[in-house]
Amino acid sequence: MALFSKFSAQHSRHYTAAEAPMRIRIFRDSLKSVVVGNKQHGDEWESGLNDFSDMTQEEKHMHLGLNMSMKAEVEEVEVEERDALSLAPRASDMDWRSQGKVTGIKNQGSCGSCWAFSAVGAVETNYAIATGRRKQFAEQEYLDCTYASSRDGCKGGWYYDAWNYSKRSGRLATAANAKYTGKDGYCSYARKANGLMAATIKGYSSVRKGESNMIYYLGKGAVSVAYEVTDAFFEYTTGIINDSTCKSYPNHAVTAVGYTRSAMIVRNSWGAWGMKGYFYTRRGAGGCGIWDYGKIPIMSKTGRRDTDPEYVPTDDDSCNGTNADGCPCGTVRCSNGQCKHAHMCH
Repeated sequence: MALFSKFSAQHSRHYTAAEAPMRIRIFRDSLKSVVVGNKQHGDEWESGLNDFSDMTQEEKHMHLGLNMSMKAEVEEVEVEERDALSLAPRASDMDWRSQGKVTGIKNQGSCGSCWAFSAVGAVETNYAIATGRRKQFAEQEYLDCTYASSRDGCKGGWYYDAWNYSKRSGRLATAANAKYTGKDGYCSYARKANGLMAATIKGYSSVRKGESNMIYYLGKGAVSVAYEVTDAFFEYTTGIINDSTCKSYPNHAVTAVGYTRSAMIVRNSWGAWGMKGYFYTRRGAGGCGIWDYGKIPIMSKTGRRDTDPEYVPTDDDSCNGTNADGCPCGTVRCSNGQCKHAHMCH
């Protein structure tokens, strides 16, 4: 009960007298699951208490949003094809965060909009690689416009549908001009400034299934991927996850932003969950479907200069040693890849 009281204060929980017993039972079950899980995982990865530890299954699943029942629209753009036997050599590791090409972690909340966050994550990094300009783009425009006729983006979707919207409309607002609300809204962006200045999205390409193909394309930029979130995954805190409980039926969309010799580096959309918003998943393992649905937005340079303010990260107040971008506490990762004080990045 002392731990539950501490958890409630830390996560700003306020329960009614009628609700509290149910939340205590869920918390107790979560605590037991964490203890058992850590014995099973060994030294590979750790489970812990987090924002999900007092949530029902229905509440937790509201933070997902990949809709496997939706069929893909055939609007892919042809790009070079590679297979496992013809892949060019790649560096032993690549982390686009250390290159200054990834923006800060975001939080989708209880709207099933992971697909929009995955889509924007890939756009932001690949736009920065293509143009040299790092910006935050608007998940809200994708949420409002990708499935505008039904206005049900919070009920799930796919990242490639978002890019097809940008292909047709030629646009995507910046996050500053279309702040995320976590609710479906009307698609009324014609008068809002277009953030796709120096490059536009002309479609998307699929990564052929398999780890080696994924790693090849991660050497070029960020890749949107699908993943099966299990109860064990909700409890993840650190390390390289190798979840034996999944059945490779993805229900969540995330963005791969790099790899090491032993893991793929993945950006989530649950705020500070996990490793400051990221998780590492084991290479050479099934991966809970993460090697099977890779897609890449295809960026096309316009020849125009991008005049929007460039994204500059802020220092992490909870930093301990290094921040999520690998910079020492008190500094941030600038777009040129160097660690400096934030005011020196401009």
